[in-house]
Amino acid sequence: MTNPNTDNLLNTDAMSEEQIQQYILGLPDLREEVVIIPNWNMRAVVRELPGDERADLLNQCVDIVEGPNGKPKGKTNVAKLYPLLVQKTLRKAIWNEDTQTYTGGGLIFPNQILVNAINTKSGAALEIAATASAKLSGLTPDAVEEKKDDLKPMANGASSSNLVIDGTLQHVPSLNNSAPAN
Repeated sequence: MTNPNTDNLLNTDAMSEEQIQQYILGLPDLREEVVIIPNWNMRAVVRELPGDERADLLNQCVDIVEGPNGKPKGKTNVAKLYPLLVQKTLRKAIWNEDTQTYTGGGLIFPNQILVNAINTKSGAALEIAATASAKLSGLTPDAVEEKKDDLKPMANGASSSNLVIDGTLQHVPSLNNSAPAN
C-alpha cells in the first residue's frame, strides 16, 4: 500500500525522532503581519510571540481573582497586556526587494522601560497593533475554544480553561469596545 500522505505535509515515516526535532527546531515559524497604524501615520510589522514569551506575558497580565462560588479565575489586566504586546511584537517594516514584501526589522520599543509610555499613546493605535499581535500569538477566544478540551487543572486549583475563558483572552478581540469592567 502506498503512503496516503498527499497533503504536502512532512512525511516523518522514515525520520528518526532526533531528525524530526532538528527539523522543527530549525524552522523559522514565527509569523508576521504588516499593520497600518493611521494614528501614527506608519506601516509596521507585528511578529508572533514565541511560546516562552507568550507564557511570560500571560503570567504578567493575568491576575487570579475570586470567581463565582469562590473558585479562582483569571482576569486580564488590559492596562498591562496591550503595551506589553506592542513592546514585544511591534517592529520596523523593511521592504524586501527580492520578495516584494515587508519584513520585520528590529523592535520599535526594545526597552521595557517604555511600556508605561506606550500606554499614554493612542488607544486606537494600540488596538491595531495589540489585536494583530494577539491573533498571531494565539491569544484569541477562537484559538482557545479549539484547545479548551485539552486543558488540564493547575496546581493552584484554577484550570487553564477558566483562566482563558473567564478573562485571559476574551477581552483581546473586543478592543474596539470599551474596556471590560474590573
